[in-house]
Amino acid sequence: MRTVGASFLIVLALFMGVGTTWGILHAADVSGALYTITARWTNTGATNQDDIPASFVLSGAGLIDQNLLAGDALNAALQKGGIDQPGMPPTTRIDIEGVVLKSGASFVEYTSEAQEDTENDVPLLPTSPVVDDALYFGCDNPCRILTVDTDTAGVNDLTLAYEYWDGDTYEPLSGVTDNTNRFTTLGRETVSWDMPADWATSTVTGSAVTSFWGRARISAVTSYTTQPLGSRLFYENGEWWTWLEDLDIDTQEQYTLYLGGDDMLTSHQIFPGAAGITTADDATIEVTGNYVFGFNGRMNFSGPSASDCVICKSGAITVNVSGAATAPALGATITGTGGTTVMDMTGITLPDTGTQWVILASNGTDLVLLADAGGGLEFGDARAVVDNANSWEWASNGSTDYLESVRVRAAAPTVMNVDRTYTQWNTGTQTNTQAYTGVLGLDNQ
Repeated sequence: MRTVGASFLIVLALFMGVGTTWGILHAADVSGALYTITARWTNTGATNQDDIPASFVLSGAGLIDQNLLAGDALNAALQKGGIDQPGMPPTTRIDIEGVVLKSGASFVEYTSEAQEDTENDVPLLPTSPVVDDALYFGCDNPCRILTVDTDTAGVNDLTLAYEYWDGDTYEPLSGVTDNTNRFTTLGRETVSWDMPADWATSTVTGSAVTSFWGRARISAVTSYTTQPLGSRLFYENGEWWTWLEDLDIDTQEQYTLYLGGDDMLTSHQIFPGAAGITTADDATIEVTGNYVFGFNGRMNFSGPSASDCVICKSGAITVNVSGAATAPALGATITGTGGTTVMDMTGITLPDTGTQWVILASNGTDLVLLADAGGGLEFGDARAVVDNANSWEWASNGSTDYLESVRVRAAAPTVMNVDRTYTQWNTGTQTNTQAYTGVLGLDNQ
């Protein structure tokens, strides 16, 4: 999601004041920061804007390569007026999800070759290219930076048009910077562009991979002497995400990103978007009679929908938001031994800033739904949930603007946490990363 009618100005400032004491109050200690980046958002549109997921462009891999950013991004803090702000760092380099080379009417897949290091096994352009031949690349998520390892530099005079699939056709990517110089530069180089707002998933002839596909299409050929060959291809999302509470007409918000030095944070937020996060079904996160779910994030009550899942396992446990920003509601449905329990919490007062806790807890006899956003408590009959092999969904269908953490406690005595780390969310093999009682302030019921 992007701000409508807003312009983004990024100013990079070098700050070498190691050990300098800042004259502001803040939660994160930024006194050891080596660099600062100033991000400014200006509303040049015709209407005031509120509750805006906003991004500014940065290469996470580039910052890591220059030793400005740690791999876990914990030596970075985002602040406004000295107060910590929600922030999700950009990705590092991620293996490309799909690669297909089009040569005339032929489409050949090179995905597995592009995901390993064998040199010269990925043809980046055909042996005898013609107009409309193309290298197709697929990203798991919309991406802004493509990294290519070129092992044999091409010798050519041609034009490459970088394009993306918008759901109907391939459209030009804007703001393209091709540091590979048409794959004529040897070594690891990048191609970057402006992130399109309407990139859609699709498949490409020759590959079964459903992905956010883009392509480097030949639009003109003057000469062609040497075919470029490569090995690894990676992508980055290339955006650092944050949150703007409001952005009125002709006003400006300014945030400061502190980088380098020692760790300033212990964690950062997740901006899940509409897709949310899916955890594959796994025995280590199954619940029975005793269980507690703790969700901490900023909920989005933009419209009624039973599929707006804060916490969901289809056919077993569903916690969803609905209603509207002026009349938000929170619901829970638990299906298990003895039938189904439905809980409905209305009259929630959503604060202007910050996150909200949602807790669903069962002691095997009673069930409670808690929301600390002014919704209070709802009680119901507990249900022992039987494993139905469905996956878990967190913060899906736009239910959540940004996410601090999700924690799961299954049957005693095991404590399970799903906490801030994408790899834990995604694998279904969570570990006990943080004591449950110290986080939620509840006993081990």
